[in-house]
Amino acid sequence: MKQYVFGYGSLVDPAEIALTLGHATNIVYPVYLNGYTRDWSVVVDNLAMPRRFKVTSTGLEPKLVVALNVYKSNKPTNPNGIIFEVTDNDLKQMDIRESHYERIDVTADITGAPDGIVYTYSGLTHHILSADETAITDIILPGSYMDVVEKGFAALGEDMLAEYRASTVVSAVPVFESILQ
Repeated sequence: MKQYVFGYGSLVDPAEIALTLGHATNIVYPVYLNGYTRDWSVVVDNLAMPRRFKVTSTGLEPKLVVALNVYKSNKPTNPNGIIFEVTDNDLKQMDIRESHYERIDVTADITGAPDGIVYTYSGLTHHILSADETAITDIILPGSYMDVVEKGFAALGEDMLAEYRASTVVSAVPVFESILQ
């Protein structure tokens, strides 16, 4: 049976997929994840990462950064995204990349997918942004990460970009222009 990954953030960008898997993915399918919400709720310790975000204007490296997440919700935004086919080895590579997330089967919640199993990555409980963390001054949403996501959706068409924006909860964490080094 074929296996797919639902990409809802930077993994809508073919270059990001190829960087992770070590090969290009030629076919992607635009789909919707029903019953889920997409927001900026995964917290990553920036200083513990091999490549770190740095704020462009100050050169400082924030302690924490936030990333996109999807999760089952009573008030779903039904996020759009893509699915791309993966092998067992590709899934191992994805698991390494998405170490702050758990791989979950969302086959029953996807609209528009071909036959097969569809997985996505949802933030691990201990990496979910808390109300206390939104008040921390050393946490940012990296603008360069947000740009990769928006460019990926824009490449799929203006409608996909508009749907991405409409189905993503706005971050409580400030956005800072940044670079990944």
